[in-house]
Amino acid sequence: MPPYKMLTKDHLKMVLQGGKKLLKMADVRFINPPAYDEIGVKALYDEVTGQDGMSDYFPVTFPKGLQCDKAYFYNVWNTIHPD
Repeated sequence: MPPYKMLTKDHLKMVLQGGKKLLKMADVRFINPPAYDEIGVKALYDEVTGQDGMSDYFPVTFPKGLQCDKAYFYNVWNTIHPD
C-alpha cells in the first residue's frame, strides 16, 4: 500500500476496480537507496514507470505539491524488477 500521504480516492477506486495493483508486504523486497540527485525520484520517475508492469502500482496523479515517496518508489521497483 502506498504511504498515506500519496493515497487519493481516485487511486483507491482504481485498485478496487482492478485497474491498479497492490503488493503484499510479504512479497516486497525492501531496499534503502543512497540520497543522490542522480537517482532521485524526480529524475527517474518517468523512466521507471514506463517499464513493463510498473505503472500498475503508482497513482495516476498525486496530491497537490507532492511527488512519489522515495521508499515506496524504490521498494516497488526492486520488487518488480530486482535486476
